[in-house]
Amino acid sequence: FGLSVGVYEFRSTPNSLHTQKPTYKPNIELVQWVFNYFSCKSTDTFFLPPLYLQHSGHSRTIVGVQQALDGNISLLLFDPAKNGKQLLNDVIHNKNNISTLRYSASHFVKKEYQIVTVKSSKLLSSTQREASKIVKREENNLIQN
Repeated sequence: FGLSVGVYEFRSTPNSLHTQKPTYKPNIELVQWVFNYFSCKSTDTFFLPPLYLQHSGHSRTIVGVQQALDGNISLLLFDPAKNGKQLLNDVIHNKNNISTLRYSASHFVKKEYQIVTVKSSKLLSSTQREASKIVKREENNLIQN
């Protein structure tokens, strides 16, 4: 589409290496990274695009974060596997209840995740678009194109 994007990888820490079916600790790094993204207070940013979360064949859209008084962070995300009618009912009839959008760190226990970001709202030139077809690994787990 001619947009500049970034892909960030997050690998979860195994609970134990000596099990047949490994389980993973909540991915705090992922939650903190998303919190920092949405907490960005840039003076030239009028619109902060949502993030696209991918894992194990499933994609969801992260639209924001919420920090509780105790400091715990939840990600606000749309999940196509969830019932949209329930969300609508919660928002309309339950005084803007967004609990169906709220996911704490304890939900992020898959082996790995990727987050796709739109880095700029400006379209790439044809030269930039051709160059973006080459994927480059950079610092901070970024795969840039």
